[in-house]
Amino acid sequence: MLQQQTHKINDQIRNLPVAPSPPVCAIEIGSRYTTLTSGMRMDNRISTSHEYSAGVELGGDIMHNEKVISNATLAKLEHVLSQMRKYCAEKGIGDIPGVASATVSRATNSADIQVLAGKYNFEIELISRQRECELDYHTATHGLPKRLVCTLRSHSCNTAWLPDSGTAWLTEGEIETNYVEAGYEEAFERFIHNTSSIKEACETYGLHLKNHLYFLPIAMDQLIVTAALPCARYISGLKNKTTGGTILPRTTVTRKLRELQCISKPEFDYLKKHTDNISELLSGLIFMNYLLHRTDMAQLLVTDSSLSTAQIHQYFDNSDGASA
Repeated sequence: MLQQQTHKINDQIRNLPVAPSPPVCAIEIGSRYTTLTSGMRMDNRISTSHEYSAGVELGGDIMHNEKVISNATLAKLEHVLSQMRKYCAEKGIGDIPGVASATVSRATNSADIQVLAGKYNFEIELISRQRECELDYHTATHGLPKRLVCTLRSHSCNTAWLPDSGTAWLTEGEIETNYVEAGYEEAFERFIHNTSSIKEACETYGLHLKNHLYFLPIAMDQLIVTAALPCARYISGLKNKTTGGTILPRTTVTRKLRELQCISKPEFDYLKKHTDNISELLSGLIFMNYLLHRTDMAQLLVTDSSLSTAQIHQYFDNSDGASA
């Protein structure tokens, strides 16, 4: 009888309605896109889903306007933030932390970003390049050691690696980094746009990478390149828009380079002029080829780029918002 009553009570408990936990959100203000992601807390873990992303060309202003974000661009950002706040209000979401990328943070008027965000109750931190590299690493690896994580963004180039085992949350200083204040847009303009062949572009851009990425580790378990799925599709010839990640063998990268080496100068000029996102595609191709040969890896993993809701919240939970 007692056993039957116990089973009955357990069944009643299991059948009780479970109040859903409120969603949590985070914002990433990058040099080209401002992105809102959301997630649900379960067992101290946060699942992430993409909610809202809008193009705001902050990096272009910073690169071409003496590191100043124009009033017109700030107005576009304010409109995006107001729409995000409206969305969050409809979902019943309150406090939302976020980060502005290192490229945005180095603008002379970057404090205006925080003022705009505060106007809509968004707490935005301006992170350093060092901290951005660390967040990139944890987002791509979840803290696993012996990975080399490389990110070629529109206005920056980051590398990060962890030689030994880390903690559950990697603290500042555990991850080693190397970065260049230039991304695929600058790389295309300076080293690829005026070249006559892909071979010349590889030599010119490769020399720049060698001079600035002065140290990269070898004997890593995995080479990971983030923010490069469009380039991976270009290299492999896949038409479907893969999400998450894809493996790219070195032989596939080499084959794409040889294919481009066979075209004439007029064909190469036409390719550079009439192909969508060609600055990202060619810069990314040369960057990946350089990394594969520099590290002597047989393949690389290409993943999505955005920081997840979980990583941003974890960062604020563990550092109390203190940046490097």
